[in-house]
Amino acid sequence: MKKQVFTMALLLWGGLLHAQIEKGNGILTGTVSINSGQTESTDEPVIGWRPAVNLTVGRFVADNWLAGLSVGATAGFIKQDQRLLGRSFTTRDNSLTVTTTPFVRRYWKFTTGYVFAGAGLSVAVGGVRQISLESSGTQVTSIENRSRSVAFSPRLEAGLTYFFTNRLALQLAASTNSMPFNTAGLDAGLVYWTGPGRQTGRQRERANSQTDAGRWLVEGSFAVSNQSADQYQTAIRQTARFSSTTYSLSPSMGYFIGKNKLLGISVPLTWISFRSELLNETGHAWSVGVSPYYQQYWTSTRLTPYTRVNASYAYLNLADDTDALNSYGAGVSAGLAYMAGQRFIVETSLGSASVNFADTNGPNKVWNASITAGLTGNFAIRYVFK
Repeated sequence: MKKQVFTMALLLWGGLLHAQIEKGNGILTGTVSINSGQTESTDEPVIGWRPAVNLTVGRFVADNWLAGLSVGATAGFIKQDQRLLGRSFTTRDNSLTVTTTPFVRRYWKFTTGYVFAGAGLSVAVGGVRQISLESSGTQVTSIENRSRSVAFSPRLEAGLTYFFTNRLALQLAASTNSMPFNTAGLDAGLVYWTGPGRQTGRQRERANSQTDAGRWLVEGSFAVSNQSADQYQTAIRQTARFSSTTYSLSPSMGYFIGKNKLLGISVPLTWISFRSELLNETGHAWSVGVSPYYQQYWTSTRLTPYTRVNASYAYLNLADDTDALNSYGAGVSAGLAYMAGQRFIVETSLGSASVNFADTNGPNKVWNASITAGLTGNFAIRYVFK
């Protein structure tokens, strides 16, 4: 009897999965963000902000076959003032890039989700307008430069989709403009599935042991990046290389002070080493920070919304240099958490706002602020233990 029930459940689950990729259903995802920055300086103050938006829609034109379109736009507005030898210079840089990518995907059912492969063509149209104003006494000189660009590139992608509910799914995708996928970029995000006759089922309430009072939570990240640039020096008529390597480590631990109430702290650490062939010099810099946070999970369902507030402080030291940088920040975010099994929590941020202030102990002070909302947020996997 149990074997028959198990077989029926598998058949039912397989039928539900197949219904996701039937003709007439579709997908929807996107993001909106605004980043701004301001450098306060007596010599060269800079003000800038950069909004961006991206939207992806698709529709199954046949069973297993999805036709879609991604549209993205990024704009930049930067103003810089300079004073030199009694003259004032003001430079305004305005830029706009719009990218459209029509694509086609083929889906295959795989265990409790899907795998897919697809191809498309990206068309990016961009423009830059630069205005320079020079004033000396009562005389003002204006110079304007404009540039436009059009770029075409093929897009190949492959990935997998895992459903949290019958409408909301996690999508992991690798994309590239060449074969093999040696330059592929990995993206993670939530996808909302649309379609006729699709009803969102209500989640069953359950006591999630991951968020019980007295539990501990750990997470962290580690990254290594290397950059190098070859610059031709006209004075010595030779090419000189500048290279740098950055190591980043950010361990984090939290404790549930009550049911669904998490209090934690992370300690980001960074080490940077660099080398200049032109000056025949090597150097390094390091930073250490601390970021306490509080996070609230709002329901006892397997998929639950959460909110998080945090503060941060970081100290950056440049070796053999008396200058140091102190950075202060605060932020708030909201997202979704999925209780995977009894030990893991998978989270994604759907919206966030943050502000940061950096003091160089000199004439320059930097303000940065950002607002981001959308389904293609950052994902984190967190481990819970007693």
